[in-house]
Amino acid sequence: MSLGDSSVLGWRVGPDSVEFAVDFSLWPGSRFYRDPRKGEWTCYRRGFLRFSAVTAVEGLKPQAEVPFATDASGEKDFGSIEALEEQAGAVVVAGDFGTVTIRCSSWAIEIEE
Repeated sequence: MSLGDSSVLGWRVGPDSVEFAVDFSLWPGSRFYRDPRKGEWTCYRRGFLRFSAVTAVEGLKPQAEVPFATDASGEKDFGSIEALEEQAGAVVVAGDFGTVTIRCSSWAIEIEE
């Protein structure tokens, strides 16, 4: 799944978890794809990028310190995810919100129904 056209809506850090709320841009071929809604050029679905058993987080700024855009409905977004790469016990997530290294044992993308 490409994340380039997906928008980060926010994030939350727990004692051993990190969660990004995302408006995912999905294309035909994805098992989560549905016909686009009126006025959309592709399928957008809400969901989460979740990291579990997190032992360290580097580079993730508080949301109040990160510039955001506001869409016509008044909703904030923190830009897109430009890269997501696994590296020896860590995942590096980079985008308009910065570059974040998350040391964790697992991660998953979950799409809301």
